[in-house]
Amino acid sequence: MKFITVKIRKYYPNKANLYLLNVGNSFWRLITLTNKTIKLVRVKDGDNEADDLQCDFDEITCKFDNKCRHTIKDWGDNTYTIYPDKSGVPYYFRPAQKEDIEREIEDCKKWGVSFIFYENLLKEME
Repeated sequence: MKFITVKIRKYYPNKANLYLLNVGNSFWRLITLTNKTIKLVRVKDGDNEADDLQCDFDEITCKFDNKCRHTIKDWGDNTYTIYPDKSGVPYYFRPAQKEDIEREIEDCKKWGVSFIFYENLLKEME
């Protein structure tokens, strides 16, 4: 008899399913997470195009067996490293914390720009 080990993936990193990407500190929403695939979509602020400058994708879908366009490493603690197009600068995704959004709000206040987008994200987290 052959036994199969199934890795159970933890779902819901936070109430809003938000992840923070190390490139440009952009926020991403977890759309799909199964034992085979993960799909993340960038949460965009319609008024602020500055976060578009450092990230090449608005949506990333990966297969955990890496038989797709991108390569992914699941670190087992709800964090992931994705190598876009299997090369280049890796994208490190970690669950977003309230402190990350609060820091963005403080930066917006410091620079005198609207922080409504981040306040709405913060409300989703609560």
